[in-house]
Formats: sequence, structure tokens, C-alpha cells
Amino acid sequence: MLQELAKLWADKPCWTILDTAFGSGDNFAAVCRLWRSPKSPPRVLHYVAFAGEAPTGFDHLQPGFNRILLEGGSVSLTLCVGPPSTMLAELRMQADSVLCSIENPAWTEADFKQASLNCRLGTQVHFAAANDTFAAMLVRHGFALRTQVQPTASAMAVATYAPNWNIKRSRRTVNTHINARRCAVIGAGLSGAAAAHALALRGWQVTVYDTFTEPAGGASGLPAGLCVSKISVDNNPQTRLSQQGVRICLSHARRLLDLGRDWSDSGVREKVDPRNPQHDVLHAHAAWLKPESLVKAWLRHPGVQWAGGNAVQSLERSNAHWVLKGGNAQELGQAEVVVFANALGCKPLIESLAPQVTLADDVLRKIGALQGVHGSVSFGPDLEQTQDRPMNGSGSWIANVPTPLGAHWYAGASYETVPERLHDHAVQHAGNLQRLRALCARSAKAMAAAIAANTIRIWSGTRCVTHDRLPLVGPLDVSPSPSLWICAGMGSRGLSLAALCAELLVAYMHSEPLPLEHSLSKSLLVNRPAKGRSLQHRSDSAD
Repeated sequence: MLQELAKLWADKPCWTILDTAFGSGDNFAAVCRLWRSPKSPPRVLHYVAFAGEAPTGFDHLQPGFNRILLEGGSVSLTLCVGPPSTMLAELRMQADSVLCSIENPAWTEADFKQASLNCRLGTQVHFAAANDTFAAMLVRHGFALRTQVQPTASAMAVATYAPNWNIKRSRRTVNTHINARRCAVIGAGLSGAAAAHALALRGWQVTVYDTFTEPAGGASGLPAGLCVSKISVDNNPQTRLSQQGVRICLSHARRLLDLGRDWSDSGVREKVDPRNPQHDVLHAHAAWLKPESLVKAWLRHPGVQWAGGNAVQSLERSNAHWVLKGGNAQELGQAEVVVFANALGCKPLIESLAPQVTLADDVLRKIGALQGVHGSVSFGPDLEQTQDRPMNGSGSWIANVPTPLGAHWYAGASYETVPERLHDHAVQHAGNLQRLRALCARSAKAMAAAIAANTIRIWSGTRCVTHDRLPLVGPLDVSPSPSLWICAGMGSRGLSLAALCAELLVAYMHSEPLPLEHSLSKSLLVNRPAKGRSLQHRSDSAD
């Protein structure tokens, strides 16, 4: 089976495998060994597998979809933890190969129908040759048996998806932009850098434009931040998204960053109830991280070109390309596809494009509703009597962060809708101190001493938030092959969400398996229905 797989995927840019029963992971390990062999493996390998519960060695996984990046991000394992019927209903993919283990539980007709919706013409299914009942159901749902089923055979039988009815056009294409290879990403913060890196892994030549001359010049220039998931009683979409996003972000950190200098997998203690320390929650899979270091690491991919100090002020359509222009209509570059990841800066650019492309009114309203929430972080040289483990709650606390000037602590962050308030540093420090007192009295005492000694400093930035406090991801223009995309609006959760949103963006662009359950991914789509809050709603809080 594996040798045949090597022939099938040779020289393909991407290959997607669905494993109906992950088990101990033996099939996945064998496929990875084959992928590492010098036999023209696909650039990107997606392996989607079902597991009734978290497999051994993956105890930290949550029910639902769990995206794990391996081999420098070129191999993605998506473990779908839960009942197969539930996981199948959430699946959206185009499998090239399907592996049906002998351990596979009995499937219903409904399961087979749902599974067939995630296959394309020519998808091959490998299953136990002795399973004639399984083979009969395959045939009923559009699969043609290529191998004669033997009742006592121990080998694998093969069936090919070749229904005698017409399937939806959306399942006939493998890659939305099969011929597009140049992409311009506007914005060099966490969102833009993550998107650029994910695209470069898939063979794109990406140019990243930004007003600042250095990456992470905006809110992503935060000296140090927390990569930690949210907590909620009802396990709401923000909580589930942050859980998945933290996992992906930390996998990038382990691969690209210097442990102890750029980040630390220290865990984070969250104070749920300031009045009761017993209610504190320890996030073991959490970390402090320097956003700028991660942004620069993502941009170092050889497929990414940095074009800092170039403010994109307009875009013009020219045949199959977009021409990006700066001041005085100077041409900055061309690309078939443009990704807007420039926070509030995307508003005037996108709104000016309406005469050139068809943009849905609802999408334009969401873009128009983007707003800035400004904030400051207080910091200074480490002092004695501070809490070593990072803390999170109504504010945050990080200590022992190495810098060229020695170890520093950071406390924040304030939330202001009026940017002028940031100029009053004393008020900003006082607000951060008040929040810190609710987290850790000992650290607050140290911060108060720094204020008194005038050794305290401040960093300020502006976050971009959406109408419902969830990012906007997906195509902007109404077209069978969209050329304008967005990945923005991370708010104060760029570290937790940027890498996940980048995975979702490229999944939509390439018809790849989604990194999330379909129902959850829809909460991030730019064209999602506006529920709950009005698009005209404004709030003083970013979360």
C-alpha cells in the first residue's frame, strides 16, 4: 500500500490522507517515514485521523479537531477526537487517500455518505480485504472496487471513488489558485507574518509590505506577551479557538525560537476569582513569548521577501494581477493574490476597492466596524519578591524575561478607546498596578517600588478588534477564484490566534483540510452572519 502511495503522490504539491482509526499511530508513523524518503514526496502532507479518545502521548488534546504541525510545518496531523459520526459531520476536506483500519468501528450508512462527501474523483480507499460488508457499503456510495475482496485475505483491498452521478463542482478542483504563485501580504505583525510563512511552506513567493521599516512595528512589537488559552464555563468558541491556537503557536515556538531567550514554556497561572486563591487555574501548556521574535522567525522563510518601509496606499487591477502602489502612485509590486493583515490599516484600502471588485455589503460593514483599542504595558528591571510564574486574569504579569539590559518584568495591559489617554503615563502605570494587585500582591509591591524609584518604563500599542471580538479570515471578493483575502482583527490575542488563523486561511485558499471543526471555523469567516452584537456596537473592552 505504501509503495503505491509513493507513486501516487510523486511530485504533487500537496497530499491529503484520511485515516478512519488512528489507533497507536502506526500508519501515521509509516506514512511519515515514506514522506521523508527521497522519492519526490509532496511539499505538504495532511494526515487527518479519527480517535475515540486522545491517543497515548497526546493526553493534552481536547475533544474535537486538534492540528499538530510537524517536519517544520510541512506535515500536519489533524487528530479528530470524539465519536466518528460527530467528527465526520464536522469534516470538510478532499481526501486523496483513505485508510480504513481493521480496528475501525462499524460504520453506518450515514457515516459512509458523509465520508464520501470528503472524497474527490479518484480518491482511493484501502481497507481490510476480508471486510465484504464494508466493501458493499463503499460500492453503494460511489466507490468502484479495484481489488477483488477475498473473505479470508489478510491483505488490503482497494476501491476508487468514481460515482455514476455528477458531484458538486467544488469537489472537482484541488487547488483554488493552482496557477497563482505570487502573493502580497500587507502587514508585518503576527497575522501577516504567520500568513506569509504558511503560504511560503506551500510554495508561494510572498512579499510582505509594511509601513514600518522593521517587522512587528505595531501592536506585535509588544516586548513580551502570554500565549495562553481562555477559560469559560460553557467552553465557548473563543475558548476552543484559543486552545487550538495556543497549540499551533507553541509548535512554531519550539521549532523557530530560542528557549529561555525568546520564549519559555513556563505555564501560566490564571486567577479566576481574585477573592479566592483556591480557584486559580494552572495552564500547563502555555508560555510567555516575545512576539517580535516570532514574527521575524516566520519572515525568515526563503519564500518570503521583506519589503519594509513601503506603505501600500492603493491597489489597482491589471489583468490577472494586482498592482500595489505607495505614495505618489509609485508602483511597489505586483501579485495575483493579496492578503490584508494590516489591522486598522486595511479599512481604507478595502473600502477603496469596491468599484473594482464585488465586495459583499455585509463584509464591507464588518470592515467598517473595525476599531482600535489602545493599551500600555508597564515594565522594568527585575526586583526581588516577585512572582516567577506568569500570571493572567484581569491583567497579566511576566517576570525574568531576558533583555540586553538584564532580566525584566512586564505588567499590563490597559484598555483605552481614546489614544490620547496613553500619553498620561502615570495613569497608565496606576491602572496596571491596580490590575496587578488583583493577581499577585507580592509582585504589585515590587511594581510600586519601581514606580517610586522611577525605574519603571512603558510600551504602548493599538489592537485591532472586530464587532464580535473574533478575527476576520477568508476571501473578500465574491468570485470563484478570490484574489483578495483577509486575516486580521486578532485583538489582544494575536499570540493565541494568529498561527491558527493562518492555517485556516491557507486551508480555504488550497482546499486543504480545515484545522478546526467546520462549525467552529465558520465563527472566523469574514462573511459569517452578524449575530449578537450589532456591527455598530462599541465597547471599552477588547475581550
